Amino acid sequence: MVSSEAVPYAKAGGLGDVVSALSKELKNRDHDVRIVIPRYYSIDPSNFESLDTPLGVPMGFGELWAKIYRSTLPGSQVPFFFIDHEVLFGRDGIYAPGTSGGYPDNAKRFTMLCRGAFQLCKTLNWVPDIIHSHDWPAALTPVYLYTWERDGLFSKTAGVFTIHNLGHQGIFPKGDIHYTQLNWEHYYTSGFEFHDKVNFLQAGLKNADLITTVSPTYAEEIQTAEQGFQMDGLLRRRSGDLFGVLNGIDYHHWDPESDPHIAIN
Repeated sequence: MVSSEAVPYAKAGGLGDVVSALSKELKNRDHDVRIVIPRYYSIDPSNFESLDTPLGVPMGFGELWAKIYRSTLPGSQVPFFFIDHEVLFGRDGIYAPGTSGGYPDNAKRFTMLCRGAFQLCKTLNWVPDIIHSHDWPAALTPVYLYTWERDGLFSKTAGVFTIHNLGHQGIFPKGDIHYTQLNWEHYYTSGFEFHDKVNFLQAGLKNADLITTVSPTYAEEIQTAEQGFQMDGLLRRRSGDLFGVLNGIDYHHWDPESDPHIAIN
């Protein structure tokens, strides 16, 4: 699971809930599931284990280095990893300070998350059957599966991309594509091109093997011009690979027999 959010460590909306709850349930069904997110300022690493090997992430015209922390998702046996890079992730907000617009370097920040996810797998000597990425901050992972990583360790890995909110797409200046180490050919062929800008979510939608979203109804709605946020044509073309899976809940956490937040259990 590659995500910008996962409870209880980072949450701005329903995305954070789904990533953790889904991972727990898959683990309960004997799948080997691991989660990676950035280590923001709000996440205290003092009780985490740190990996001995620093993580080198190829980006832009060189390489960035990060520290990796490891923990376990509370209430489960799901390994949880944090990419710690002070300059990019050592900030108060996940996407932006307060209620302002996004950080101007968000393209660089979340490129590091996506490319770093592959580098982390290599460090762990662990190659997943599926890389499941969530919303625009993780949308480059299926792109990398069919570019930089296609002929290596991940040649048999599939990419699943989940849309939680189609309205947020990760649209940046055209020149920001250099952070990805992809060239102008990829700008046109890998789905980035969007009104002379780069669109991370659009590239993810084009490259993922399968696309899921939060309900069967939403899967239909986002294929319409009214609610497709200019992605409806692409989603209609990929309708055979698009599945609406109704979001579930954590039945242990939200158990009315033991929930401390209701007056009478």
